[in-house]
Amino acid sequence: MSAKHTPESFWTKVKKQPNGCWNWQGCTNTPNGYGLVRWDRKQRCAHRVAAYLSGLVTSVSAPKSAQDKTHVLHNCDNKLCCNPAHLYLGNFSDNLRDAYKTGVKKPPCGERATSKLNEMTVKQIFKKCFEGHTLASIADAYGVSTAMIAHIKHGRKWSHVTNKRYIR
Repeated sequence: MSAKHTPESFWTKVKKQPNGCWNWQGCTNTPNGYGLVRWDRKQRCAHRVAAYLSGLVTSVSAPKSAQDKTHVLHNCDNKLCCNPAHLYLGNFSDNLRDAYKTGVKKPPCGERATSKLNEMTVKQIFKKCFEGHTLASIADAYGVSTAMIAHIKHGRKWSHVTNKRYIR
C-alpha cells in the first residue's frame, strides 16, 4: 500500500449521511453505481475496502467463487455506503436473493432482447410436453436445450406463463 492509500485517506472520501449511511464520494463504476478506489495497486469496490479496514473481511480481493461467504453485502441497499454497520457477509446467491427481495434488481424471467423464446412459444412447448413429444424433439424444433424444455415442463422456468409451479 503506497503512502497516499492509507486508511485515513480512504475515510476522507466517505461522507456520513443523516440516515446512517456513509457514502463514498470518489469515483463509481457506472452504470452499476458502486464506489471504486485504487487499493493495493488494483481497482476495488469501496465498500469491500471499508469491510477490510473494519475487520469484516481479511482481504480486499474479491471472493474466488460464488459460493464463498465473503461477498460484502449492504443491508441498507445503498451501493455507495461504506458504513461497516451496514455491511454483512454472504455468498453470491445471498446477494441476488436480497437484491430481488428489496427490488434493487428484477429477477430474470420472461421475454428479453436475447431470449430465444417468447410467451407464445413457451405455451406451445408446454402443450407439446404433455402431448407425448420427446424433450429432445421439442428442443430441436425450438433451438434450445433439452434441459430448458424440462425446466419449462416442470415449472422451473417461465412458470409465470404456464402457471405451473415446481414443487420439490
